[in-house]
Amino acid sequence: MGIIVDPDEGVLIRSPKNVPEGKIEEIVKNKSSWLLQNLDKIKEIKPAPTPLEFMSGEKLPYLGRRYRLKVVKNHDKKKVKVKFHQGKFIVKEPADLENRREAIRNKVIAWYRERADEKIKERVDKYKDKIGVEPNIVRVKKQKKRWGSCSSKGNLNFNWKLIMAPMSIVDYIVVHELTHLVFLADSGSSYS
Repeated sequence: MGIIVDPDEGVLIRSPKNVPEGKIEEIVKNKSSWLLQNLDKIKEIKPAPTPLEFMSGEKLPYLGRRYRLKVVKNHDKKKVKVKFHQGKFIVKEPADLENRREAIRNKVIAWYRERADEKIKERVDKYKDKIGVEPNIVRVKKQKKRWGSCSSKGNLNFNWKLIMAPMSIVDYIVVHELTHLVFLADSGSSYS
C-alpha cells in the first residue's frame, strides 16, 4: 500500500483490492500529520494558479511560449471568435455575451484542440516514414494523465494540451508513441 502527495491531484492512496476499507482508513489516520505537513509544503512550493479571466493582457501558452491575449468587442456577431495573429491571441466577443468567461474559455479550448489535431497529425506524418511504421488511427483528445498512448490495435492517442508545449516536446512524444508501433507486433499489448 502507498500514500502519495501529488502537487496536482492531492492525496492518492494505492492499495491492493483485498485490503479492507477500515484498514486503509486506519493507515491514513496514522499518517495524518505526515499528510498535512506534505500538503503544506506543496502549497508553499506551488501556489494554486489563479484562473484566467480571459481579459486583454493575460497570456496563453502555445507551442512553448506565452502570448498576450487581446479581447475586442464585436457588435456585429453573436458568437465568440478566436484567432492567433501576429503573435497574439485575438478574441472577438459579442457585446451582449452571457457567461462571458466560460464562453471565451470554451472557444479558446476548441481553438487549441483544432490546432493540436492539425500539428500533431502533421508531426506523425513527418516521422512515421522515417521510423517505418503506419498507425491505424491518430486521435487528439482529452486525457487526464497521459500525453500520448499507443493501443494494441496500433491507434495513437495524444492529449490536446500537448499543443501548449514546445515543438521539441511534441516531436518527442510523437516519436515515442510511433516507436511503440515497431515493437507492438511482438508483444500484443498497449503502451503509454
